[in-house]
Amino acid sequence: MNPADLLSLPTDSLYKFMALSGLAITVLALILPEIFKKNYSFLVYKVRMVHDVSLEKENDFKRRTKNYSEKQNKTQDEIEKYEKEFLQIRCARLEIEKDIKEIEYLVSKIKIITFVQLASVLIGLAMAISGFYLWYTKLQFFLDSAIASKII
Repeated sequence: MNPADLLSLPTDSLYKFMALSGLAITVLALILPEIFKKNYSFLVYKVRMVHDVSLEKENDFKRRTKNYSEKQNKTQDEIEKYEKEFLQIRCARLEIEKDIKEIEYLVSKIKIITFVQLASVLIGLAMAISGFYLWYTKLQFFLDSAIASKII
């Protein structure tokens, strides 16, 4: 027996090809989407960390602004400093909103990947099961009978 024969796929029949293709689709559908979901989940984590830092800066500014607004004698330098800081916080707020949109986008991508993964697994399993069933009932059963009759 040639070792190369063991490595080649038995594609002499449509049913064998269907069964093996179904198995390949199922295996790939279980592995590949997990890699993509892991990458997207990491991006979501990174964006959420930046988002949390921006929120903390905004909350800190709000606390300081409250103390500042209660202060009676404000110098021009203090006013300019707080106006500048206020603009920075407004920019940070826009970044936060951008981060929220990015998180929503990434989460929707993860949901789409999960749906495609589930559909691919179901299609692959259906192909594999029907391929093996048809292979056995339409081909292999008769081949086994023919071989058994030659032996007897």
